[in-house]
Amino acid sequence: KILLTWDRAIESTENLITAKEHLKKGLMQQLLTGKKRLPGIEGKWKEMHFNEVFEFIRTESFSRDDLTYSNEEGSIFYIHYGDIHATFENQVLNINKETLPYLKNSELSEKELSYLIDGDLVIADASEDYNGVAECIELSNVNGKHIIGGLHTIVARDNSNLTVPGFRAYIFKNPDISLRLKKIAVGTSVYSVSKSTLSKLKIPLPSIEEQTIIARIFYDIDKEIDLLKSQLKLYRQQKKGLMQVLLTGAVRVKV
Repeated sequence: KILLTWDRAIESTENLITAKEHLKKGLMQQLLTGKKRLPGIEGKWKEMHFNEVFEFIRTESFSRDDLTYSNEEGSIFYIHYGDIHATFENQVLNINKETLPYLKNSELSEKELSYLIDGDLVIADASEDYNGVAECIELSNVNGKHIIGGLHTIVARDNSNLTVPGFRAYIFKNPDISLRLKKIAVGTSVYSVSKSTLSKLKIPLPSIEEQTIIARIFYDIDKEIDLLKSQLKLYRQQKKGLMQVLLTGAVRVKV
């Protein structure tokens, strides 16, 4: 009965996380396409080519063998495309909360590296399935850390001031844009996009005011999901601890 109580708490929390994720997905389909407008917000969205809004920043192509999680060898963080697909859970990557690999000592001088800043988009240019085509993250809380884009990534920086932090990460989550990206992706077993194809891609942009509100909505949902995931992790740890003491007789219960 004790363990069943924790099982129910775990299941309930899992269901809440699923519900929140479905809510977010639905809101992305509505808010990022303009099908649902926010109260008091009017005006047509602009449609611009990607390269009118973003410029591309140099990346470096190091493999996993060139990376380490020990900072004794260096202090340059590295974003690998594989982590974008499999490790990072949120579109907006909070550097303070993530464990990034370091680049091992290399012959490159610091002057040859292009360090990333808050708001930069890091786009995976290769994917083994269509759903991962042009998967991307937006950096936040860089705080002067030395971070570079890595293997099979494209880094885009908004120097036009036409987008706001927190919204940029969701541009490719627009279902219409996602479909266009799948159509222009090339390859057989691995699908890829290039800087030239991204440059020509037209993206719809709401006003700065609308972008700000949309970004806040997604930020709040992500925060709720993160809290629920932390709670879920705690419940699972508690159950594991209870099993270790109850199923071995280390702790007895009153009958």
